[in-house]
Amino acid sequence: MRKIWVCGVLVWFALIGYGAESDEELLQSFAPRSEPMRYLEPDKTDKQPLEYANLFSKPDIEWKDIAKAKSGLFIGVGANLIPVVRTGSTTPVMYNDIYPISGGFDVKLGYMYFSNPFVGFRVYGEYARSYANEVYGSGGFARTYEIEMYNAGVSIVLDTNLGQKYDHMLSVIVDLAYVPHIGFVSEWTHSAAGMHTYGEDRFVGGNKVALGLGFGYVFKSKHRFELMFKRLTDVREGKDTLLSTNASPIVFQQILSMTFGYIYVF
Repeated sequence: MRKIWVCGVLVWFALIGYGAESDEELLQSFAPRSEPMRYLEPDKTDKQPLEYANLFSKPDIEWKDIAKAKSGLFIGVGANLIPVVRTGSTTPVMYNDIYPISGGFDVKLGYMYFSNPFVGFRVYGEYARSYANEVYGSGGFARTYEIEMYNAGVSIVLDTNLGQKYDHMLSVIVDLAYVPHIGFVSEWTHSAAGMHTYGEDRFVGGNKVALGLGFGYVFKSKHRFELMFKRLTDVREGKDTLLSTNASPIVFQQILSMTFGYIYVF
C-alpha cells in the first residue's frame, strides 16, 4: 500500500512539472520576440563609379564609328572662278593685260582618312577647266580665254561639330597641290580700217605649286560642301613655253582661283 502511495505522489509531481513547463512555453510563445538588427547595404549592381578622365568626352567606340563613316574614297564636282590672271606691264593695252573672270568646272577624286572625328587627311587628283569671253576697246576687239589645269594635292582637314550628334560640322582645309600642267589659250580678233586680223596665244606651263585655304560644311559625315581658294606661285613666261602669233605675247604674273563644290564620301 505504501508503495502504491509513493508511486502516486511521484506521478502527481511529474504531471505538475510537465504542466508548469507547458504553461511556460505557452507564455513564451505569446511574448514578443526581438530580432537581431540588420544593416541595409546600398544596391550597386547598376551603378558604376565616375571616370573623371572621360567625364567630358565621348566613348572611344562612338568616336571610331564617326571617324570610319567620314573616311573612304570620295568624288567631288564643283564650279570654279579664276578672277585674277594678269600679264606683264609691258603688254600693250590693245591686248587687254587684265583679263575678265573666267568660269568653269572642276572634278576631284581621292581618298580621305580620319583617325578621329576632328582631324583628317586626304590625297586627291583634280581636273579644272574655265572659259571667258570679252569684247574690249572701241575697234571691235574681242578675246576668248580658256584655262585648263591638272593637279594632285594633299589636304589637312579640321572639323568641329555643331551639337552632340555629329550630324552638322564646320570644316577648315589647308591644301598643298602640285600642278604638272597649266594650259592657257587666248584667241583674239579685231577690225580696223577695213582690215580684219586675228591671232592666238597659247601658254603651256607646269611644275608649279598651289597653296590653298578652304572652308566647309559637313552633313552626316558623308556630304561635304567646300569653298576653296588657291594661288599658283611663280607662273611666268621665262620658265614656261609660250607659242604665239601675237607681236606682244602674254606674260603671266599670278593665277588665283576660287572653287565651290560638293564632295561625297563612299
